[in-house]
Amino acid sequence: QFRIDCLQACLAKLPERGSELPRLRYEENAAYPDMARTLDMKLEAVRKSLFRNKQQLASCVRLRLNQEAHS
Repeated sequence: QFRIDCLQACLAKLPERGSELPRLRYEENAAYPDMARTLDMKLEAVRKSLFRNKQQLASCVRLRLNQEAHS
């Protein structure tokens, strides 16, 4: 449960469009072309943005988990 809380807190830190990409991809199982149409973005921009978002989220979650482990 704590990991989910960390992920949700990190998602909340992303800008609105940034949090929309993971939601579309992982909650709605949207394909990249569908995401591009929905958000009026180019396909490559969707791929790059989602990749960056995943990196940011992973880093944020790791940091929060490390902080919890050392507190």
